[in-house]
Amino acid sequence: MVRNESGVWEVFTTLAQEGQIYKYHITRANGHQLMKIDPLAVRYEARPGTGAVLTEIPEKEMEGWTLVSSRRKRWEIL
Repeated sequence: MVRNESGVWEVFTTLAQEGQIYKYHITRANGHQLMKIDPLAVRYEARPGTGAVLTEIPEKEMEGWTLVSSRRKRWEIL
């Protein structure tokens, strides 16, 4: 993992496949380790499991909106 210029930790892998279950393995400064779910995931495994599921999200045009290309991508209403 690397910390980008915005302070966000990120990682890239070619091994990830749709349907895989994942959690974040966190190691705190004091050495304590814990597992956390992805709070922004769009799909989770069934109970009693608590993992997030890798899911392909197709790009979608929203009626009345257009994708504006700039330094940051953002949606603007027409």
